[in-house]
Amino acid sequence: MKKMLLLFILILPMLSAQPQIILQHEEVQPQEIILGEIPAPNFLTTIESSDLKFYQNNKQVFFEHELFFYNNTYYFYALINKAGNYTIRISNIIYQDPSPKSATLEKQFFSKESKDENNKTQILSINPGVIFASKPINITLSNRGELSLDVEYRWFIKDEKDSGFSFFSPDTISPGNFKRILITPEKSFDYFEILSYKNFKIPVIYLTIQPPIQLDLRAQPDSIQVKINEDNTTSKTIELFNFGDTNITSVAISSNLSIIRIESQINNIPAKSKTNFTVQIIPENPGVFAGNIKINFSGEKELKIPVEISVFSKNVVIEELKTCAGLGGVFCTQNQTCTDSVESYDSPECCIGECKEKEEPSGGYSWLIGIALLIAVLLILYVIYKKLKKTKPKSPEERIQERTKLYEQRVSGSLTKE
Repeated sequence: MKKMLLLFILILPMLSAQPQIILQHEEVQPQEIILGEIPAPNFLTTIESSDLKFYQNNKQVFFEHELFFYNNTYYFYALINKAGNYTIRISNIIYQDPSPKSATLEKQFFSKESKDENNKTQILSINPGVIFASKPINITLSNRGELSLDVEYRWFIKDEKDSGFSFFSPDTISPGNFKRILITPEKSFDYFEILSYKNFKIPVIYLTIQPPIQLDLRAQPDSIQVKINEDNTTSKTIELFNFGDTNITSVAISSNLSIIRIESQINNIPAKSKTNFTVQIIPENPGVFAGNIKINFSGEKELKIPVEISVFSKNVVIEELKTCAGLGGVFCTQNQTCTDSVESYDSPECCIGECKEKEEPSGGYSWLIGIALLIAVLLILYVIYKKLKKTKPKSPEERIQERTKLYEQRVSGSLTKE
């Protein structure tokens, strides 16, 4: 009995532990991402992306970040573009323990550039840091350091039955360049692991895996992703194609998201034809909202269109939230110039064109050679001038005396011979 009581005392703190923020790395470099998870099996409140706040010396700072929920866990990432000591804070979390309790979650981390023995940096920037999609999607790896990066990728499959690595592939990314990898999820949840000078485990949440049934009804677009401010509204038109030989009847369109309003309904779609309907998106509060638009037809058949809506506060300019990698750009090295650059969230010079090696000024070093030749000519002229200045012209009297001397020498010479 005493042993059972002691075991209960040891386990009790674990069962009643306060929720916490778990980071993959508590030390990052500027332009790296920080990856984190928040287990939430007993949460009574939901967390939105806007609830995730960053502070430096108790002053709030902004980093581009996203947060997603899957299977009782929140997954998030943030692009840390400046060095410093920071705190992640989520206020007013209500959780069951065993009665409802309130807590503020905090986690400290710091950002500092790390250099090798040659004073060179290795920096891998990843975008996005959490994949939340319904179809294959690109992940961009950018080399923001001064050394080439050896990178390897592999899936880490995690499900109820088994876990393990799915594939392994090596690669090299040179400074200022990037690599796009097409992620094709096969599970509802996977980790895509990136191994380099440090390891990054990217959560991959697959929104909806459509059953392998060929439907006569197709939608265009087949998924919707929207970024919008909370004080704006927008509309999306979706086309439906009936590729079958019979009419589609009893069409009913609905959505499980309250911020989506179906503006028009369709009763039937004739064979080999198309029609469209419009939905209106009316944001309520900032956050990331994921769901679907469901189209029921011809009895029990249904087609789902995955939807992801990112709602930002009124004072946020959405275009400014795009990173260079998000714009499809790269960072040129100091020895390169860009053919076309734009300003991104993390850099005033994001190259969306080509990085080309800088050309030497026209003529190379010929201008230096020209200056050296000019100096040499001036020195020669100066020497000649000095010599001419020292050599004075002979007067008429000196010339007569010289000639007389020569004559006397000649006469004396002839007398000697006789």
